Amino acid sequence: MVSHTSLRGRGTEQLTVSSSSVALASIPTGAKRALIVPKTAGVYVNNDGNAATTSMWLLAADAVLDLSDANYELANLRFLRESSTDSTLQIMYWS
Repeated sequence: MVSHTSLRGRGTEQLTVSSSSVALASIPTGAKRALIVPKTAGVYVNNDGNAATTSMWLLAADAVLDLSDANYELANLRFLRESSTDSTLQIMYWS
């Protein structure tokens, strides 16, 4: 598949996800796209701005959440660790 969209890199972030629901901490100005990979442990994801809970969608460790094909409200994403092990999200941003 060929993309006709020019993506402009906006930066990266690493975010620790623990026992409290967290949002992306450092979304660069103009970023509307991202690739997000949880390391060490999986995370639950919510996309409506409310806290993530264990009944949400589960993103396994080392899986890729690809939000690079359209404009997203990245500030609405919330994450919660899957188990008693904290996870670190590796995030790349684009506009």
